Amino acid sequence: MHLRATCNRSLQREDVGRDTAIAVVRVQPAAWRVIPLNVRRLSSLAIDPPELWQRRVAATLAATLAIGAAVAEAEFAALTSYSLIVAGILVATWYAGLRFGLAATALAAAISWVYIAEPRGELAIEPGSFLRLCAGIGTAALGAYLIDYARRTRDAAEKSAAHEHQLRGEATAREVRFRTLTDALPVLISYVDADRRYTFNNLQYEAWFGRDRREIEGQLLRDVIGEEAYGSIRGYVDDALSGKQLSFESTLPYKDAGTRSVHVDYVPDIARDGAVRGYFALISDVTERRQFEDALAASESRARGIVEAAQDGIITIDESGRVESFNAAAARVFGCAHV
Repeated sequence: MHLRATCNRSLQREDVGRDTAIAVVRVQPAAWRVIPLNVRRLSSLAIDPPELWQRRVAATLAATLAIGAAVAEAEFAALTSYSLIVAGILVATWYAGLRFGLAATALAAAISWVYIAEPRGELAIEPGSFLRLCAGIGTAALGAYLIDYARRTRDAAEKSAAHEHQLRGEATAREVRFRTLTDALPVLISYVDADRRYTFNNLQYEAWFGRDRREIEGQLLRDVIGEEAYGSIRGYVDDALSGKQLSFESTLPYKDAGTRSVHVDYVPDIARDGAVRGYFALISDVTERRQFEDALAASESRARGIVEAAQDGIITIDESGRVESFNAAAARVFGCAHV
């Protein structure tokens, strides 16, 4: 079979970040066959964080020292040797994880078979030594599993606590931003729960009612605004707590804020199951606007009275030449019905 010069390459490498893929090209009589080989696990060894490598080194030293001490102690007491092995494997598992601990256990089993079990240096060992070997290595493996379980439980608890702390911090930051925004608005903003108690009030409540808003939170709606004002809006509150979004204007005699004309918006807080947990309230003071409207209406009424009382005919015509209005005198002059 003739091979071209371009077929001399046996490896084609494509860099895809950490998941490096290697394609091995082999020559066969019929065709080319590409065998993919994922080397993520191999490449990850070179890019693990330094802390993990420090743990692995510490675990390796602990296991090595324990096994070495166990072999040295075997001249005096086999049980002491296995105790040293168990201790070293537990330390190694705590620092490097279960797989490392089990690998150290397997290595310790092989070394113990040759250098600790009786007779030493032979593959065939005494039944008593075999039982002691099984007990020691079994204890090490079980201890490794328990230590790894404890380590993973601790890590999970720490991760959960850190996540919870982060969520609390984010929630606190959102609450601070929300309060800053609502405190800057020149309107009353509050949340009233299903029991008709205030659970949130912005800074404007202090200006209206002359009380710290923290004193208002938790108080019943009727106790804060007064029985008379509460009686005027009770029907609207019932509608909001039944799930209806509504707007209205009214003049309310507040207990500590005086009589004010207000524009009120209620937005119910409805849970996914359909239950109404409370409602949001947005209240604007429109007293000045209402006073201006009343004054304008009174002025227009006075002007119309003057026009109607005039003995001369008065007619108003728009820019297109259409008659807009006329008084009684003009109706008499032109013989029209006056409405």
